[in-house]
Amino acid sequence: MELELTKLDEKAIIPSIEYGIADLSVLDLLTEVGRDGRLILIYRTGLSVKIPANHIGMLIPSKLAPIYSLEDAAGIQIFHPNYEGEIIGRYKVNTTSVPSIFEQGEVFAKFMLVPMTDLTFKVNQVENQDEDKTDNGQISDAEQA
Repeated sequence: MELELTKLDEKAIIPSIEYGIADLSVLDLLTEVGRDGRLILIYRTGLSVKIPANHIGMLIPSKLAPIYSLEDAAGIQIFHPNYEGEIIGRYKVNTTSVPSIFEQGEVFAKFMLVPMTDLTFKVNQVENQDEDKTDNGQISDAEQA
């Protein structure tokens, strides 16, 4: 699938793509302070995107982020269907010393476009189930955790 990008800055780097995953590079860096008082680094790409209907964009943090004393501020960041705007990444600093930062031109995240399917749930009701007889008394993995 072809995804249209708009360069918001002439220095923005068009991502390389391998196996449908794009490498996003840093254009510049902004900072803010989070609600918890921790510094947040905002990496701009200088690239704007419009996510098609029935798709989501996923921004996946670089595997180097923990080495740089950074944690992704939102986990995997999701860009909802029909999102229009710049692709940015937000990382919280998780050190009290000076953190390493991704430099201009360095890959800081991966970007994927994922098709969505119509998801519905079929809910089954269990009637009069005796707790002692469920799963022959076995405990599920979730219950053991």
